[in-house]
Amino acid sequence: MAYEEKTFEKPLELKGGCPACGNDLRRIFSKKKNKHYWACMGPEEACGRFFQDDPRSKKPILNQVSREPVPDVLCSECNSIMELVSGGKFGNFLGCSSESCKNTIDLVDQNGPPTQDNLAPTCPSGHGHMRRRSGRNGQFWGCRKYPECSQTRQLNDVESGEEE
Repeated sequence: MAYEEKTFEKPLELKGGCPACGNDLRRIFSKKKNKHYWACMGPEEACGRFFQDDPRSKKPILNQVSREPVPDVLCSECNSIMELVSGGKFGNFLGCSSESCKNTIDLVDQNGPPTQDNLAPTCPSGHGHMRRRSGRNGQFWGCRKYPECSQTRQLNDVESGEEE
């Protein structure tokens, strides 16, 4: 007798399932990622969010990404107030509150408060804040304008407060 995995049919819609706005959720399939997702069916200006679908569960994984304004930190590109975005795929970071600006700033300590001391270091060539990157020797800070600028710094130099 061959082993058969037990499967169950998931509903195509969940009435009032969106935690952000309370509208219905619809289960959709992404050909690009070859996965199912839940999409909020509310108007896009109200919500328009997508949620992951766990194949072992009957309910969607509702990853809530929260945004809190941080009035102490201004965007270096448009001078708008930055927002602390928590619950994202790559941890906490600061994002610009302006809809037209896509500027982001990584935090040195993911669990620390978003203060000037906890922001990613600035590039010595003047390209703004650096990004946390991964390489064959571990994580490091690299210029966001790579490959135009190849400035790098070690993570532990910034965490210990040393300047180059």
